[in-house]
Amino acid sequence: RLFAGLLLVDLLIEIFAVEEPPFQADLGVVAPKVALCIWVAMTVSAVKRTVFLQGVSGTSLGRVSLYDKLIDFLLGVVTVAIILDLLEYDLAIGLQWLVAGSGTGALIFSLASKDLASAILGGFIVQAWDAFDEGDDIRLGDGTQGSVKKIGLVETEIVGYDGIPLRIPNSQLTNARVSNLSRMQKSRVYQVLRFSYSDLEILPQVLCDIKAEIEASCPKLITDGSKPFRATLTSYQADCVEATVNCHFTIPEMTGEYVDNRQEVLLAISRALEKNNVHFALPSILYRTRKDEIGSVVADDEGE
Repeated sequence: RLFAGLLLVDLLIEIFAVEEPPFQADLGVVAPKVALCIWVAMTVSAVKRTVFLQGVSGTSLGRVSLYDKLIDFLLGVVTVAIILDLLEYDLAIGLQWLVAGSGTGALIFSLASKDLASAILGGFIVQAWDAFDEGDDIRLGDGTQGSVKKIGLVETEIVGYDGIPLRIPNSQLTNARVSNLSRMQKSRVYQVLRFSYSDLEILPQVLCDIKAEIEASCPKLITDGSKPFRATLTSYQADCVEATVNCHFTIPEMTGEYVDNRQEVLLAISRALEKNNVHFALPSILYRTRKDEIGSVVADDEGE
């Protein structure tokens, strides 16, 4: 394709009788050399990427992808320089063409360069940052959550758990809080429980039984003191007594094992309640009538 393209350019130069073409070399003669130069550059790039993949022992380069792209950029610059030398490119004529279109180019560049440069710089920062790799599950500070499909030079594509892809400029990611869920080797199950005031005296025993049931049902529960394992009363509410269960496990989040383990914790809590014949308190709704509001205002005025 390159050979045919150069021959076509050479033919057009002859047809239109261009007096000062930018290429001084015979395009038909140098076309094979140019094609060979490009083939060598592409081969070197492919071999380099294979070596990098073997070095990281995987299908994703991760942080090494930054070095991969930088080497590709330098390889491209060298290849273009060699091609221009083979074509005997006249820089003076090339500069004339550049200056001729500089007015429009300057306007377009001034409008787009700021955001583009910011996005490209953000792309390098994201890849050098090593906060996440392609395929990782992440959560952003604004609540956005999903799997990283592609980290580009300008933007990063995240696929949400609903299957909807989301493209985020890298310039925004550099200033965002990022949690890499795929690198978390531990997880937590936190549950708020509501009990009736009539069961207040027996609640300490209920909470002890909840801990015992969880410990017996979940072999990966962390009990060495490095993470909290508690089932305690926390507050008095208008319609109930609140307690919390807080436990940690050596199970990564966003996995099927985590989902099954969380279910087992909930079932353990249910068994402890059944053992003590205790039920959760139903939520109550407090209604206020217009008469109550007026009476409250009158009482406040009399107090003043």
